[in-house]
Amino acid sequence: MPAFYKEVFYRALLSLKGRAFAKPQPKPVVFSGANASESLSKMIAHFGLRNILVVTDKPLLELGVPAATLHTLNSLGVATVVYDGVLPDPSCEVVDSGIAILKQANCDSVLAFGGGSSIDAAKVIALGAANDCSAQECMGFQQCKLPTLPFFAIPTTAGTGSEGTFIAVISDNETHEKGAVVDPCTGPGLDDRPSCAYYRRYRHGCSHPCDRILYR
Repeated sequence: MPAFYKEVFYRALLSLKGRAFAKPQPKPVVFSGANASESLSKMIAHFGLRNILVVTDKPLLELGVPAATLHTLNSLGVATVVYDGVLPDPSCEVVDSGIAILKQANCDSVLAFGGGSSIDAAKVIALGAANDCSAQECMGFQQCKLPTLPFFAIPTTAGTGSEGTFIAVISDNETHEKGAVVDPCTGPGLDDRPSCAYYRRYRHGCSHPCDRILYR
């Protein structure tokens, strides 16, 4: 590649990085204590959401870890639809199945419950469903025009950090090559597009389900 084009490419890359990472990150509100998940459930109900897709994996569901949160949401009048098809390093197929279930159940929001794989899958499910896109169509930098559906996360691990970023890692169905969905709308209140103003109120994440939940 000629030097001139290399320079143009490099400057364009820096510009993209600046757009994605140079924005100031608002400080989220923090729910802390053993009842943080219950506080989140009450907040979801307060927002008027009535049918939430809970994205998790089979081991967590079989162990009953999400049970208390599901019960609290149901008692507050929020119906829950559980999608437990998440696998480690979730593929486009896993995400597309989640989008199909969300649409079939007419869910109005998404709650990730689990580790980084569940959170990444849930991010793209919320983004793809809002834009009527497949996981593959979401791949890349800010490929979707509309913000995600209202999105929440209750991480069960403290090391992933996925709940605090606007990047989701998804694998190809056949090659298993990892790709990234990069969109400020999938992060905790990083996007300032006017169309995202309503949804920004729903952004949150946490470092541990019984420790703290961040909400913006």
